[in-house]
Amino acid sequence: MDNLIIIPTEDSHLDTIAEIEANCFSAPWSRKSFADGMKNPDIQSYFTAFYNNKIVGYICLFHIFEDGELLNIAVSPSYRKMGIAQSLIDYMVEYLKQKGINRITLEVRKSNIAARSLYEKNGFRQFAVRKNYYSEPFEDGIIMEKTL
Repeated sequence: MDNLIIIPTEDSHLDTIAEIEANCFSAPWSRKSFADGMKNPDIQSYFTAFYNNKIVGYICLFHIFEDGELLNIAVSPSYRKMGIAQSLIDYMVEYLKQKGINRITLEVRKSNIAARSLYEKNGFRQFAVRKNYYSEPFEDGIIMEKTL
């Protein structure tokens, strides 16, 4: 995708990321949650997507030993359906492969059909359900995994 770049998240990105997060989720992470996670670069990695020099999305990853987990991904509502989420997932997969990760997991709301479809398209498969994992509203979390 032209005019899209993905770079490691910097502190200066966090206000915009927290704003996108608040617009995308009913129980959003706080700016502090993002900042705290970034303090552990050996096991957590955060990346910001810029489109035409504007922050439009982000992805947050956890990685330890051979396992990775997609912690959070979001694209600003006005920039959806442009392939940005796909680009973030592609970036994540390549990044985790380079770190020697061979399995990625994630959790997604049962009702989030768009996200589940995107993950399935990228080779993720459901392997478990966490009852009432999400709040506001309470909802089951679908646990998905992909082997690299």
